[in-house]
Order: sequence, then structure tokens, then C-alpha cells
Amino acid sequence: MLVTRLLSVLIVASFAASVLATEIAPPNPQETAAQLRRAKIEKILAKLDPEEAKVIRETNEIRRQYGLSQLMPEIKLSMAARDHSHDMRTLGFFDHWSPVAGKGSHVDRALRYGSSAISENILYGAGDAASAIDMWMNSSGHRANILTAGWTRIGVGRSGTHYTQLFGY
Repeated sequence: MLVTRLLSVLIVASFAASVLATEIAPPNPQETAAQLRRAKIEKILAKLDPEEAKVIRETNEIRRQYGLSQLMPEIKLSMAARDHSHDMRTLGFFDHWSPVAGKGSHVDRALRYGSSAISENILYGAGDAASAIDMWMNSSGHRANILTAGWTRIGVGRSGTHYTQLFGY
């Protein structure tokens, strides 16, 4: 009797396992990779100023609408971008070229933080991330930077109403 009961339990368990195995589809590797990438992006964005993170999210949303890949945020690029925005605000200049020794170009500034940058957008007068993105998207050169297919990384920094975007491969 005990053997019959154990056999019945095993048959039911085996049947249930086979039903579950056929009803649960294997994960889609592309979907899983995209989910992991989004999770990694959000983890990095959580370390940034909320307005900086919003600029990156908006930039990536615009790129998605144009069929372009999302840019991976990079803390080092954001630190370099924030430093430039801070210098522009506190030293009273608005330019891609900094008068501060060792910080002349976006390339120099990224190198100071152990990264690399290929292009830069700057902005003065944006009250928030949405305004910054709107202003950049209404400028052909800035828009071109946001929509360049070859970029893979992004850093955003702000100080007051000064915003800087740095892009890299």
C-alpha cells in the first residue's frame, strides 16, 4: 500500500513537472539582455543628480524613437560634465573651451576623470531637464550630437542652469 501511494505521488509529480516544462517558455535571450541593460542603466542613474538622470533618460528615449541604441551612462563622464558646468557657472564663462588649466577641451576634462569623450553639448538657462533637452533638440548641432548613431556612452552634469552632455564611444 505504501509503495502504491509513493508510486502515485511520483506519477503526479512527474506529470506536473512535464506540464510546467511545456507551459513555461524559455527566456528570450535578447529580451533578457535588454532587461539587464536597462537595470544597469537605472542603477547608474540612481547615483546622479535627479535632473542629470532625467536628461539621460530623455536622451535615450529620443534615441529610441529614432531607432538608435541607448547610451550607457558613465559616472566618470558625468563628473567631468558636472565639473565643466560648475566652472562655467562660477567663473562666468559659457564656452566649450575652458580657461582653467588642464580643462581646455572636453577631451581634457574627460581624461582628468579617467574617461574619454568625443563630443559635447553645453547649455545655459535651462530650468530643468525637459527644458535642456528641448533646447538642444531645437539646435541642429546639438540635435546631431544626441542622434549620432556611433555614440555608446553619455555623461551629463549640471550646475544651476548650466548643463553639459559628454558623449563617447
